[in-house]
Amino acid sequence: MSSKGYKLKAVEGISYEHMTDSLNNLYRFGRIVKTVYGVEVSEPFTQISAEVLNVKLDEEATVTDYIIYGKEIIEYPKQQEFGELFDGINPHYQLVQQLLREHSRVSEKALIKLYTQKHRFLPNNSSGVKYFKEILGRMRSQGYLLIEIEKEGLSKIIWYKIGRSIKTRNKRRLEAKEGYDPVMLAIYDFLDNFVEGATFNEILRYMVNGIGWLETINELEEYLNLMITLDYIEEINGLYRVKNPIKPF
Repeated sequence: MSSKGYKLKAVEGISYEHMTDSLNNLYRFGRIVKTVYGVEVSEPFTQISAEVLNVKLDEEATVTDYIIYGKEIIEYPKQQEFGELFDGINPHYQLVQQLLREHSRVSEKALIKLYTQKHRFLPNNSSGVKYFKEILGRMRSQGYLLIEIEKEGLSKIIWYKIGRSIKTRNKRRLEAKEGYDPVMLAIYDFLDNFVEGATFNEILRYMVNGIGWLETINELEEYLNLMITLDYIEEINGLYRVKNPIKPF
């Protein structure tokens, strides 16, 4: 829901997260706010007013909740804490937007350093950096990232900014761990539920069609091959199963 000039806020003393925790709280603590001649004017949140005004919510990296109320469906974003990963879209997309949330813009060099050296969600080596740049490229092509190019003489700086907010399902999957690729952790956790192992198609249904953390068969194949190479999992007679615990980067 978005419209120029309007946004949804919680009453004083109530957090945005608490306000959006339930339908009752949304109606009880939500206020539709607009600015008139520099002064904020608010009115109680109601379904009718929200739909008529097409309310603009806080521009944060968000996870979308859907509340069914009678025959109506209210959609509203809920703040996503750093490291919280939800179903519906690649977790690296979620983490990148979470990192950018507190900055107006971040240079490409600084973003790569944050991701692969400080938080280590991907390895700090040539393959890890290459894969991260591929992720950034996909996010740009899908509108999740915007770039600014600043030129100074013969040199240039590429700045990244949040584009359109990612949309996830209202299902928390796991908490990101520094030093670990969240996709790898999800695959490992899934296989750990099988004594004899899982087939490629079972893993595919889970990662692509189920939690939506991967988009293609090729991506899954690359992850499985890497995890076999690192001796974290093994494949015997078409069945994949865990072998050794995953080590941090």
